[in-house]
Amino acid sequence: MGIPEPPARDESFATFGFLYLLIYFLLRAEDNALLVGAIASFIAVAASMYFTRRIDWYSPLGATEAAGQRETPAPPKGTA
Repeated sequence: MGIPEPPARDESFATFGFLYLLIYFLLRAEDNALLVGAIASFIAVAASMYFTRRIDWYSPLGATEAAGQRETPAPPKGTA
């Protein structure tokens, strides 16, 4: 598994545009800023949990077990 490719320019533009709009609306809606910020934080955490749900955090490389390529350990010497 090599170095992942950077996201497309359109995806980055859309992401930062959305974040800019969110911050703009947070600043404009002073009365509801806490509510909107809490909801946005919840959505951000939920999205990060959803997109990283298949990552094996306990594997040294994370790729062998995720791809179903588990190595079977060799039997101990002296047993047949």
